Amino acid sequence: MGRLLIVGAPKSGGVLAAYRLSSRSFPHRKIEIIRNSAKVMPISGCEEDLRKNPHTTYTCLRIIDESSILVANGEHLDPICARIESGTPAHQAIACILAETGPEQDLYKTPRTAGFASQTKSILGIITEKGLAVKSFPTKEGTGYYIATYKKTDPAKNLIKNLDAKSAADAAKQIHKGPDFKHFTNEISTVAALIRDGKIEIDAFP
Repeated sequence: MGRLLIVGAPKSGGVLAAYRLSSRSFPHRKIEIIRNSAKVMPISGCEEDLRKNPHTTYTCLRIIDESSILVANGEHLDPICARIESGTPAHQAIACILAETGPEQDLYKTPRTAGFASQTKSILGIITEKGLAVKSFPTKEGTGYYIATYKKTDPAKNLIKNLDAKSAADAAKQIHKGPDFKHFTNEISTVAALIRDGKIEIDAFP
């Protein structure tokens, strides 16, 4: 089912977004947290993978401000973030950049995905060879939505009930190996960001 994005609001409060990295072709990667963002990078000794496929390293999560988080499965995250920071509404920014970039220009035409979580709305978008879909949902405590690169591509059908997380570390672990997502294979690492009571947390598992 490929890489996975999750956005929503835990029952215990706050705003949550997460990215679960998985791959059969390029498993020798990690997620590194850099201040208020996270980046997918090759592990030491596997830098050759970047020369084989430039899409294997990218920023996958970024804190936009004290109440919103952006996640994506590729380098399109940065231009989406720039649009939002310049004043473009998140839904429009995601739709415009996904439409402009299209699927990844690799052998598989890998779909690009993006997600946005804030105190008022959760947004998920995907661009495939068949077209673009971007959907918004009102933020509701205990509710989350997810989208995957393949198969689970309609966020309206991918509801997470009773979403909760004690911390960003707890969320990353649950999403990486918990019962809701254990059927998603080829997992490598998961990063989650949680904004609660003005405090920003970012953590990765393992």
